[in-house]
Amino acid sequence: MLGNFKSNLPFNNFLLLIYGLMIKWPMFIHPSMPTVAKEDSYLYKICIDSLNIAFKGNKMIFAVLAFLLLFIQSLLLNEIVNKNKLYPKPNHLTAMCYLLLTSLFSQWYVLSSLMMVATLFILIISRLCKLQHVHEANKTFYNIGLMLGLSMLIYFPSIVFLLLIFFGLSITRAFRLPEWIIVILGVFTPIYLFWSAIFLMRYDTKLLNPILGIGLPKINFSIYDWVALVIILISVFIGFVFIQNNMRKLLVQSRKSWTIIFLFLFFALVLPFLNLHSGMDFYLLSIIPLSVIAASSFLFPSRRWFPIFSHWSLFILATIMGYYFVIH
Repeated sequence: MLGNFKSNLPFNNFLLLIYGLMIKWPMFIHPSMPTVAKEDSYLYKICIDSLNIAFKGNKMIFAVLAFLLLFIQSLLLNEIVNKNKLYPKPNHLTAMCYLLLTSLFSQWYVLSSLMMVATLFILIISRLCKLQHVHEANKTFYNIGLMLGLSMLIYFPSIVFLLLIFFGLSITRAFRLPEWIIVILGVFTPIYLFWSAIFLMRYDTKLLNPILGIGLPKINFSIYDWVALVIILISVFIGFVFIQNNMRKLLVQSRKSWTIIFLFLFFALVLPFLNLHSGMDFYLLSIIPLSVIAASSFLFPSRRWFPIFSHWSLFILATIMGYYFVIH
């Protein structure tokens, strides 16, 4: 299976779907209802309430939606890697890593605001990487801002990624003030329209007050959590070393795309400090860049034992932790 994902075979998407169902079985055996945190914005609350009413609180529907979101995100992320030639040859390892890593902690089995905005951020990364290939990209600038504005309506601490967008613009293009203004207009467009709709329908506008806190994340890990975290860090470190060793062989455009990936990782690791409470669910966005980096640890090593060992170790750990999630 690992060998198939190293290539770009036509049936890999179907194989990836089977792989995802195999590793994410706890989501369907023990479906959970999504919860609303204080940092979640009003649009997310409306979405959850509407789905509850439409499907009469059916937990399985939320499990299916969560799985479909993660599966689509894995394909989109893999497409970014292949189209921007971040690796010497196209493969499906990034998608595999994303599905594998998001199966290691039970908090990522449940539909959440961060799972929703992860799709928007993958699309933002895709468009930031494309900016270096186009000359007139006002529509792209506006769409990037629009997606960030939507993410803020779902999960307000996403506002920190506005800095990522500005850094990304600085990396891929020469500074032009009108382009930055277009991005800001895109950010405020959904916020303005949503606030106007709430006001006209005479809802309490206090519900739209943004909530942003600063705190120190505190997470209680089990022994299996620590083992999974250690294997992830080892895979990411080895992947990072291989990426640096092969960076000179890449095109300039590909190097800039890698810089955007690394910047995204930095802001994703800052995000958990901007919440009023702790939890592994706030680290979901960090799995996006970590999956891209960890994929190189499965692709480049000449000794086959390490990719096989790390993959099946994580796979078995995900199965064990999924079992504990079901019985508890």
